[in-house]
Amino acid sequence: MKKKFLLDGMSVVIGGLLFLMVLIVVALLFPNWFVSAPSINQQDASMLSVSPIVNDIPVRMIPIATVQPTPRVNGNGKGITSLQKTPQINFQGIVQQITEQPQSDGQLHVWINLPDGTERRISVAPGWFLQYLGCPLQHDITISGSGFIFQQEIGNNLVYARKIVVNGKTCNLRNDEGFALWSNKLR
Repeated sequence: MKKKFLLDGMSVVIGGLLFLMVLIVVALLFPNWFVSAPSINQQDASMLSVSPIVNDIPVRMIPIATVQPTPRVNGNGKGITSLQKTPQINFQGIVQQITEQPQSDGQLHVWINLPDGTERRISVAPGWFLQYLGCPLQHDITISGSGFIFQQEIGNNLVYARKIVVNGKTCNLRNDEGFALWSNKLR
């Protein structure tokens, strides 16, 4: 019996590999033939979110900057946007309500009455972290501090506290970029 140069089915495998190689070469030489990137406007981009995963645990990221369009135009006629750091705001008032947010790692939110008679909601930190720092919260005490408002919307004045002062003691809760000091997930 004569040995065949190609066994049964080898020609199909070799033909498939050659076809795949040709596709790869064409894709590298002419990438626009196969994929066209969709255009994303600023409204669609603001709805996108990325949730990184560290040690198989999704990490909740708090935005630290807002996108502000600028009137500048680059060489190809498209507008350039710049990122600006979210400004800090100061607050001071009497604690009227304290709630725990289980979906936010057990963070405590407090509602304070401001001196001008308005109410402000502040995301502070988990209760265990406040106990650890020696800054326990309770009703009818005056607290002050500084923080960030990331979403400027009517009716949404949630402040993420960077630091608070309780009974004369200053407690740092977040860094300058807004990341929680009680979380080791970002280290």
